[in-house]
Amino acid sequence: MASISKRTWKAPDGKPRIAYLVRYKDFSGKNKRRQFDKRKDADEFRRKVEKLEPRRTALTQRFTAAELYRDAIQEFIDAQERGVDGKPPLDPVTIKLYRERAKNHLIPLYGHIRIEDTSLPLAQQLRDQMIDRVPNRVYAAELWSMFTRVVRFMVARGALPYDPTTTVKIYQSRKVDEAESKAKMPSLTEAQTILETAARLAKETKNKRNRRSWKKWALMVEFGFETGLRIGEIIGLPWSCVDLDAGTVRVKQTLKAKLHTIGPPKTKRAYRTITISQHMMDRLKEWQTHCPETELDLVFPAENGNLMRYVTFFEKAWGKLMEASGMMDEGATRYSPHSMRHFRASLMIRAGVNTLELSRELGHESIKTTLDIYGHLFEEYQKERTIRVNELSDLMRENSAQTAHKVL
Repeated sequence: MASISKRTWKAPDGKPRIAYLVRYKDFSGKNKRRQFDKRKDADEFRRKVEKLEPRRTALTQRFTAAELYRDAIQEFIDAQERGVDGKPPLDPVTIKLYRERAKNHLIPLYGHIRIEDTSLPLAQQLRDQMIDRVPNRVYAAELWSMFTRVVRFMVARGALPYDPTTTVKIYQSRKVDEAESKAKMPSLTEAQTILETAARLAKETKNKRNRRSWKKWALMVEFGFETGLRIGEIIGLPWSCVDLDAGTVRVKQTLKAKLHTIGPPKTKRAYRTITISQHMMDRLKEWQTHCPETELDLVFPAENGNLMRYVTFFEKAWGKLMEASGMMDEGATRYSPHSMRHFRASLMIRAGVNTLELSRELGHESIKTTLDIYGHLFEEYQKERTIRVNELSDLMRENSAQTAHKVL
């Protein structure tokens, strides 16, 4: 058990000094001590270490042979592939992603570290190493999250008495300019220009092969504006999920751009069915007669029949479409392919669709996500509707007054 002792001594200036010394054992069994100026701080620290001491003494069994994090990471991924703690196995796409991240980042950084040496100061040091290695803070946070799952996995198997990474996180900056935080999308006029330009390129491109490609890309753009699907969901859409008689499209898979493979949608709520217009049904029926047959049964395959790459669509189609539409700013495209999804959402909000309906249509994980992205549009369009209602009320009052005057 931890203990507290009171220390008194005289400072160099002759004044008496008092401190409280806490003696305890760390998780490796070594004797440690820490000094506090106030008794209440010493008591609080003693209570914390005493809560953890029973957990340390209770660790009598170990269900892993891993000594280094190199082995722990591999064991963690293998367990996820089989299914662990009563959970179903992860899909092959996620397992492949885990192995890529382990090979490229986690094992080179942490593979040589002994599991039993893990402590809070070490965890903070490892977190800082990840930030230094990966400039992209979002990606660094994803990698660190995977490593903390490995640590918890080792705790559950008796290799560690507690998880020292619980409070060690990689935070992303929340200081975003208000204009940048809003979904960037084309206006109605700009959207019409984009669609008209895509249709023109599909007709006027001289090269036969390029004209065939533009016919597909023009339909993809039109499909994106109408459905609001993510570009990965459009590229990964199979014909088996398109019901041209009922006019519905089911989303059950998407392109995993980093791995260039087909995988499950982004979230559980991304599994959804949406309705398309009769015009789009006719356009897809026409395209189906020209679409190359593929093993993946894709609606929008690459020219060779394989899975289209996102970078191919962006560079060969979207970038040139933005340039031909006059929507380039300082050499960069004014809008991204994701702006088609934002445009669809704005139309639905303007039409009076509520937050829940919009969230389900877009396949967001929660309504909070919808409000974070489109909350400002709900406010703007609500103000517009309020102004129109007030104008109508004023008109009704004027008509009533005129009617009353005639009667009198």
